[in-house]
Amino acid sequence: MQTGMIRFLASKNVSIASSLIGFHIPPFISQKHLHLHGISPTSEMDLSDRISFFMPSFWFKSANEAVEALKHEDL
Repeated sequence: MQTGMIRFLASKNVSIASSLIGFHIPPFISQKHLHLHGISPTSEMDLSDRISFFMPSFWFKSANEAVEALKHEDL
C-alpha cells in the first residue's frame, strides 16, 4: 500500500519529502477497515490535522510501524 501511495503521489508531481504517509491504529480508528493516509504538503495542515496525524504517536504510525503494531493486536 505504501509503495502504491508513493507512486500515486509521484505521478501527481507531489514531493514525497513534504508528504505524510501512514495509518491510524486501533482503537484510534473511525473506519472498520485498513486504509492508508497520504497527505501533502504537511506544511499546510491545520492544528487538528497535526494532532490527528502526528507521527510518531500511539494513534498514527508509518507503514512499517503499523505492521509491527498490528502483529500484536487481537483483531
